[in-house]
Amino acid sequence: FFFNFAFITPKGIKQKMKATILIFALLAISVYSETCDNPMAYNVNMSSVLLDTPSSDVSSLKYCKNLQSEGKTCCSSDNVAELKGKVTNLTSYLVGVAGARDKKVADGFRYTLSNISALYNDFLDALDKIEPSLNLNSTQKDIVKDAKSMIAMIWNAFKGNMTEAVKGFKTFQQNRAKCFKTLLDIQAAAYCLACDPDWSNNGVNSDGSINYSQNLCTRIQNNCFDYVTSTQEQNKMWLLVMAAPHVAEVYEQWTMVIKPIIDSQGNNFNINNIPGVTISQEQIDMAFDQWASVKAEFQAEGMNWTIPINEMASNNTWANRDNKIGVLPEGCTSASKCDWICTHFLDNGAIQLSQAIAGGNTDYSWDSSDFSGNSVSSRILENRFLADENTWDPSEDEAGITVTVEADPAGQSQYMESGSRIVAGIFAFAAAFLAIIFA
Repeated sequence: FFFNFAFITPKGIKQKMKATILIFALLAISVYSETCDNPMAYNVNMSSVLLDTPSSDVSSLKYCKNLQSEGKTCCSSDNVAELKGKVTNLTSYLVGVAGARDKKVADGFRYTLSNISALYNDFLDALDKIEPSLNLNSTQKDIVKDAKSMIAMIWNAFKGNMTEAVKGFKTFQQNRAKCFKTLLDIQAAAYCLACDPDWSNNGVNSDGSINYSQNLCTRIQNNCFDYVTSTQEQNKMWLLVMAAPHVAEVYEQWTMVIKPIIDSQGNNFNINNIPGVTISQEQIDMAFDQWASVKAEFQAEGMNWTIPINEMASNNTWANRDNKIGVLPEGCTSASKCDWICTHFLDNGAIQLSQAIAGGNTDYSWDSSDFSGNSVSSRILENRFLADENTWDPSEDEAGITVTVEADPAGQSQYMESGSRIVAGIFAFAAAFLAIIFA
């Protein structure tokens, strides 16, 4: 009796009160963690559809396995049903841009390659006709030979690099589709995370940033690294597309003005017989005297195609707003050594369209407000990468929404394959042609 009485002394009461306070504190934390005031919902444009308080009516939820397993939701069944439409719209946008880009590359490749090859062959042929009438000295003849040699090296390097890019075009498309599907699956899961009352225990921080799990980042890296690396090869195509307007202008001038004049005189071409054209020996000498500076400027401007074109395509000076190409991030040497992919393709639950579409690091900005939500970067949120505790680790089918991404939405791979055969044929012809010239 004395023992029991002693147990409820003031000291014993104080201990019970401490225990009771602790229990209430834990309950308060539990209640606080299950709210609909989810800050990451802003990242994916979902904040306006959240309920005021969590609902236990999950039986009619069509998607979001996380909500069904937890038995609570901050989104109505209608809002959850609409998530598939959001994913479909984003998929259509990504695939649409990818298809438009493929078509632009394929059209530019076919048209520009055809014009460049015609210009190349016509120019060498014309040079052979013009040279005898220029009364060149031995030094000037050496310059002509040097120019021919340089043009030949540029052409060979150009064709070699383009051939590799064409061969890898279909693989690039497949890699892109695989990466896009992974990002879209995770984006769909992020929509479901926005509806999760238990967001604070699933990697979401009070500022809306998300702690990605190691498993999630590995998943993104493994499924997107090949896309990023194959993009570097395809950047060569963009260089060709960028050159298309200039090549077309030069080709038109050549075919409409210069070539007809040269052809009209046949094999007896004499520059002094061209009506209205008078070129003095002094002008000819001056032009040849400028060759050294012209050649140096050509090389200094980075347009010497004798260097591997992939070096130009991977150079940061080319990855600007106008070129719209993605550069391989520094230090990305393998899937396991490219954290950049994890933190830049998907930023706190929202696909970053600029980087994903470019397939690498780019300064070009796509308008993503209608698809992924507001710009997370403008909120200056920290990417809390691979936190040790309380991370977001959605399953591959967390949302339960089927995502299908076409690899070749614009049907351009067949044209690129035919272009590859054209390149091979031109290469063989050019080799035989140069053998005759320099024999």
